[in-house]
Amino acid sequence: MLNVDLGGKKVNYIAPGYVKRQWNHIALVRTAADVSGKFTFKLYLNGVLLSPVGGVEISFSPTDPMSPSQVPQGELRLGRRTSGLNLESSKSWQFYGLIDEVAVFDSALSQANISQIMQCGFGGDESAMVAGMTFDTYGLQTPPGPKIVTPVTPVAPVSNFVQRLTVASGVKSANAGDADLFEGPHVAPTQGSYQLPFPAGEVWQVQQAPDSAGGSHNGFAAFSWDFKRVVAPMQGTVSAAASGQIYYVKEGVVLPADVTEANAVRINVAPNESVLYLHLEPFSFTDIFMDGNPFFAPQTGPVYYLPVTQGDDLAKSGMNAAHLHFDGNDGALGVNSGGVTMPIGFSDYEVLDFVGPNQQQWHTVLRGMPKAGEIIRRM
Repeated sequence: MLNVDLGGKKVNYIAPGYVKRQWNHIALVRTAADVSGKFTFKLYLNGVLLSPVGGVEISFSPTDPMSPSQVPQGELRLGRRTSGLNLESSKSWQFYGLIDEVAVFDSALSQANISQIMQCGFGGDESAMVAGMTFDTYGLQTPPGPKIVTPVTPVAPVSNFVQRLTVASGVKSANAGDADLFEGPHVAPTQGSYQLPFPAGEVWQVQQAPDSAGGSHNGFAAFSWDFKRVVAPMQGTVSAAASGQIYYVKEGVVLPADVTEANAVRINVAPNESVLYLHLEPFSFTDIFMDGNPFFAPQTGPVYYLPVTQGDDLAKSGMNAAHLHFDGNDGALGVNSGGVTMPIGFSDYEVLDFVGPNQQQWHTVLRGMPKAGEIIRRM
């Protein structure tokens, strides 16, 4: 099912041509106005015109105009619909997937035009193109390296195109190697390799998983977990989910101050990719990771960051929230940073199954994303 929400109107489309684990081409076309001034929006999937559920497409006319407050304007954002700030008003519609080759035209394309672009891509010299972005590689790495947003028409200074995240993708949309990018229950375009953020063999439970309806893990925070230790004490040791550099530590907050976030540790895992630990016990980072030695906040610049190896003990989960909040993110700091969480997969853990009355057994997950309520342990 595909949904179009435009100008205060919404319509759903059945998408029989959608193919999982492959690139799909989507085109939204506004028709030219007819003699009455009416224009309609049509949706194409992989070059095929879709039929709306209920048979009625989104349209506007002089007698049924688009509200001035609903007219599309301003910046074009790809991926998630948001104001760009980490505020409650921004928590809407995280994006699951990968995006490649986006173009905007100022005239209606025919089905033949759409099919040609789908097959051949675009070069930037198309007469009707207003703006376009390819996601071309930095170099000739094998496999291909991260992509960057590259304007293909000189409609605005290059500096106006802001890169928030590197984008994992192949050289071309048809590259067979792209299939590797669609592994796992969600698309996980991460560069790091992750394990659960607590010691091997310990039993924890997932209190809140990603994209929780009615919970706090949605919008920019969609890809987050809350883990709680099953066996007392609740203040369990937490460990590095991946190797990297510790670049942010906050550990001196004692209740009741700053209950929402309290103490935190951030590890930079790869360019534009970090992990965050929240709700830690006061001064437990100094006690555990620093072996009791005085800790001084890292100065500016990666030369001062503290190296950490996957599996190293970091701190203890605190009693203020009685759980560990963990997420992978783009590394942006601050409430108004515009940062987002990203989907990551954990390797080599076990999930407890209840197979009958008083019967339990563990099953192995080679790579996955723990679900809400699951009882898990790292192998």
